[in-house]
Amino acid sequence: MKTADILLALLVTAIWGFNFVVIKVGLGDLPPLLFVALRFSATALPAVFFVRRNNIAWKYLLGVGLSSGVAQFGFLYIGMNLGMPPGLSSLIIQSQVIFTFLLSVFFLKDHPGPARWLGVFVAFLGYLFIASKLNGEIKVLAFLLVLFGGFFWAIANIIMKQAKTKDMLQFMIWMSLIPPIPLLLLSAITESGQISALTHIKLITIGTILFTAWGATILGYGLWGKLIHKYSPNVVAPFSLLVPIFGILFSFISFNEKLGLSRIIGGSLVMLGIVIVVWQKPKANHNP
Repeated sequence: MKTADILLALLVTAIWGFNFVVIKVGLGDLPPLLFVALRFSATALPAVFFVRRNNIAWKYLLGVGLSSGVAQFGFLYIGMNLGMPPGLSSLIIQSQVIFTFLLSVFFLKDHPGPARWLGVFVAFLGYLFIASKLNGEIKVLAFLLVLFGGFFWAIANIIMKQAKTKDMLQFMIWMSLIPPIPLLLLSAITESGQISALTHIKLITIGTILFTAWGATILGYGLWGKLIHKYSPNVVAPFSLLVPIFGILFSFISFNEKLGLSRIIGGSLVMLGIVIVVWQKPKANHNP
């Protein structure tokens, strides 16, 4: 890769890592499901009027919209709202790599070698170690919700693989039409304070909505798609491993989030396992 393109890839992963900090800020004023609904509404509109859907089948948009837009991001935002810190969330949500691997084995009949199974085992040990050392500082439910988010992200990956989409930005913009209505319904049923949050919304909160929609999604996937088109996915995809690194760094700077020895050990095992899996076979990623 050219130096300029390497810097571009680093910029995108930094944006995606910083996005976890932005989400945490927005959750200070917005109920989580309402926040996700507003994010996808801002992503879809007005972009759908300028980007053609072309031949993307609605069944794939619906499948990814529900599994990723509603479930993945819904669980992630609720988990973070319950106390999962941004840096740790950016690491745990990467469980999608492991879940995608497992789902590919069972549903796409992939035949991985022993090295990739070793990677899964190492990552599993890391997640288990982190979960066993929460020590009441973080609710187990919050941890599990973010982990569930990774699982539904993996389901979205499988659907997107079947869709064989070549333009990630195009797919993301049209997919973003799906989540708002079910998310608003779920928010109306399970959350409170939506009217007050919207009528008293702050500029910084509006900024978090726009950053997650226009920065992390439209700009992020627009630049990432150009890199994927220019280079092999095998070259570009490993850069996504930097997202939790940036997430942890920005969370430390913004919220003084400290990992501690147990999370460093567990996180290192997780990253090592993911590196083993990804390096054996590249995967397309879809970040928060």
